[in-house]
Amino acid sequence: MALTIYKQPQELTPAYNKQIITALSDEITEPDFKYIVEVLVNGDTVNTYREEILQNPDGWLVFDAQNWVKNYIKHYFNPSDTGVVIATDKVAEVSIDIIEYYLGVEHPADSENVGYIAFDACLNDDEFRNYDFEDYLFGEDANKYLLGKEGINEVDSVVTLTQDVWLHFFNGDTDPVTGVVVELRRGGSTVGGFSSSIPTPLAVREMYALNVGGISGAQVGDTVRVNFNGASGLIKRFTLTLSDVCTKFTDYSLYYLDRYGAIQYKHFEMLSTKNYTKKVNKVKLDKDVLNTTTGAYGSNTYDRENHIVSTAIESNLVLNTNWITKEQSTLLLDLWASPIKYLWDGTTLKSCDDIVLNYEEKTESLDPLFNYTITVDLGITETRQRGL
Repeated sequence: MALTIYKQPQELTPAYNKQIITALSDEITEPDFKYIVEVLVNGDTVNTYREEILQNPDGWLVFDAQNWVKNYIKHYFNPSDTGVVIATDKVAEVSIDIIEYYLGVEHPADSENVGYIAFDACLNDDEFRNYDFEDYLFGEDANKYLLGKEGINEVDSVVTLTQDVWLHFFNGDTDPVTGVVVELRRGGSTVGGFSSSIPTPLAVREMYALNVGGISGAQVGDTVRVNFNGASGLIKRFTLTLSDVCTKFTDYSLYYLDRYGAIQYKHFEMLSTKNYTKKVNKVKLDKDVLNTTTGAYGSNTYDRENHIVSTAIESNLVLNTNWITKEQSTLLLDLWASPIKYLWDGTTLKSCDDIVLNYEEKTESLDPLFNYTITVDLGITETRQRGL
């Protein structure tokens, strides 16, 4: 009696991609045979998922845990965080038991267990086919640090004085990060910054978040050095140069959740316009009335026959980038498709939504530089007093 697991998710796997398990039992010819799958996430025994699955015609079990596991993922985002923090609920610990059932009873002694960590990511088809979880561990593979990225932001290299810059990462295994030192540098000297130790992980693997933007006392031309240190010293250093966006218009920044679970940003510093649309609910009432004193029946010239019951005003903002390259155009596809976006106007951070249904990606070099325009719904409906 044996149950063999042939395929299972990698030990760190994207929660919004398929999480396929294939298995085969040598008892498939027994009467009433079936597989029983039990999925336990984050030790939540109250909500263990259990499914009885008949074998395929060839006897195999093929099971995808994605639809259950992804319910435990949340998109942690807290702009007031300081230092390195655990991005709460960005990962989920998954334990799956495969049990044989035949001759009217379960046979737990012959069961097999599959365990892994699912995290807040949704790779495209090509990326997932070539997925290697070690690419997402800090420094485990060459030039892979921040959730598979080499640098901090591949879309926009501009960092202003007051904006946030969020870094998300999983710790490496070979040389784990023990702390991060952020230095504000001016003229070769350190004039500010902060340091932070890595919080004690609560799960087998945790996703960490760190905001290295908006450092107090920063000036245009300063540099920010982000040093990731381990037991033996410096592991990796990122350097940012603080600049002022050269524009006569309002500099808007769009922050968005990327496919890998990180928060990225893009500046929209060219001409922006705000458009308003209104939805009106109105009724038509006869404006003629009876004067019960004189018996006259009629109306004044200024009396209204159309009466507005309610007016709801919605606002959209049309944003434009400065010149971008075709490589940036490809990367901005992630912004367009992202389900979570925030708008920063230099003072206030607001949730918003991109209402553009189509995206044109520049794939040729015939037009080396061009602008990208996006329309966002600010998600706010304002009402007026009724005219009734």
